[in-house]
Amino acid sequence: MQTKKFRLSPKAIAWECSVLILLLPFLSVAFCGGKSALVIMGDSEIDPLRFISAVIFGLVAVVITICSLFLIPLSIGRAFNSYLLLSNQGLEYRLWPLHKIRCGWDDVGQIKKSALPFQGDLLVLKTAEVSGLQGLIKTSPVVPLYQINGWQNGDLESELRKYAPNLFDMREE
Repeated sequence: MQTKKFRLSPKAIAWECSVLILLLPFLSVAFCGGKSALVIMGDSEIDPLRFISAVIFGLVAVVITICSLFLIPLSIGRAFNSYLLLSNQGLEYRLWPLHKIRCGWDDVGQIKKSALPFQGDLLVLKTAEVSGLQGLIKTSPVVPLYQINGWQNGDLESELRKYAPNLFDMREE
């Protein structure tokens, strides 16, 4: 069985890692909230309202920090562990750690443009074995080809032409 694995494109990896830049303001708010809580708690005389304020600032800071520390490895892992695997039997698309889609070549539907202007080509599947969060959504499973390295005149397109030439017949009409 011959298989070929395609990773996310550099543009998609950059987008996934941009979460790190977006988290900086949240981490700075968490730092300021935590610092404020410590300053308030450090006073020798503290009234109940200031005590409650310090506890709220402290809890918000802890929640933001925990969420941020969860999102950092998630975005990096998603950027480098997601893939599209093509074989004689079909394809497997893994968007780590959220979901995995598997189907045979008979279950591949069509390639179409996304309705959103900032996205590109999507591979729409007729049916597929879906696991993870994607399985909760009752829509046709799709593979975002525009995010995969080798799409548009690359290795991915030539491999898809080899296994499912009917996709390109319908596309060119």
